[in-house]
Amino acid sequence: MSRVAIFGGTFNPPHRGHVEAACACVRQLALDKLLLVPAGLPPHKSLPQGTPSPVHRLRMAQLCAREIPRAEVCGIELRRQGKSYTVDTVRELSRRFAGDTLWLVVGDDMLESFERWREPQEIVRFCRLAAVQRKPESANDICACAEKLERDLGAAVDIVHNSVLPLSSTQYRDSGKEGMLLPQVAHYIEDNGLYRPRPSLAQVREKMESTLSPKRMRHTLGVEREAADLARIWGEDIEDARLAGLLHDCTRELSVQKQLNLVEKYGIINQYDPDEYPQLLHALTGAAEAQHRYGASPAVARAIASHTVGAVNMSLLGKIIFIADATEPGRDYAGVDELRQTARRDLNAAVVASMEQTDRYLRGQGKTPHPAAAAALMAMKREILK
Repeated sequence: MSRVAIFGGTFNPPHRGHVEAACACVRQLALDKLLLVPAGLPPHKSLPQGTPSPVHRLRMAQLCAREIPRAEVCGIELRRQGKSYTVDTVRELSRRFAGDTLWLVVGDDMLESFERWREPQEIVRFCRLAAVQRKPESANDICACAEKLERDLGAAVDIVHNSVLPLSSTQYRDSGKEGMLLPQVAHYIEDNGLYRPRPSLAQVREKMESTLSPKRMRHTLGVEREAADLARIWGEDIEDARLAGLLHDCTRELSVQKQLNLVEKYGIINQYDPDEYPQLLHALTGAAEAQHRYGASPAVARAIASHTVGAVNMSLLGKIIFIADATEPGRDYAGVDELRQTARRDLNAAVVASMEQTDRYLRGQGKTPHPAAAAALMAMKREILK
């Protein structure tokens, strides 16, 4: 029999207070497993404007889970449609952990309102409550509340003492103080441009229509749609995928000289000889323009930078943009339909197949693929073998 706790929250973003409370639960309840469960649509409050997508909140929770003994992240609520009620989560997880001792972790403030939750009597039928006491002066109040729930609902309540200064996600969103966060979470927020205004897809689309030729724009819109479809399948942020798709060729039709001017303007480290590989320059200049002119995040810019030849350690978004560029609906070459189908079954295999196809084509034309393409292909093959 294992001892398992459910630690839910919007994690918008997860902060040091979450980590300390979770660690206290693991220690004091002698847990074998602690499940961090990011909320989907909480029934008791609306998610504030600018809240990151479920994908990003899930990933931030995963970063925190690495710092909590015996913790893992469960996306059960993020996959659920509509409002997400705790009773539904507890009911489902009680089936998954049948025979184990299950706790639901609640804050001292939530314990006071627990009887007003949806079907509280059903929740306590399936699990014990672990009430995290954050303030020493609230000891009498939390004990009285626990006794009332035991008397009225037959609840079993365990009190977890956690004297760390109370923090809240709202405090971070209001202040932006990175000291409230784990360094890796702060870096993730910065890298993905979270908690700041995001570029308007409609405005970017309009700008591209006024910048690109009709043929290039049709391709761009095709990449946007294909990237969004693949993002839904593989669990990437759909808005990021759309933005990267819209901007991936934003400098494609500029002359080589104008692109070299952008290389100088942005201080880009250029690995592509403009005489031998002029068609590859736009990946680097497009990434810089996407970030500095259009406000894309560094993560989106990196995906754009790798869409031509790939890269070592490609991100999920990078793989999506790479293969969307090769398989958007306007593409019509031998093997493209099979590549589209592969991308929906095994994204890594599709990226490798596309890279190999390009390699064969170039060599058949008597051209030498860029060394970066060979390095990216080898890295992808190693990733598949892991």
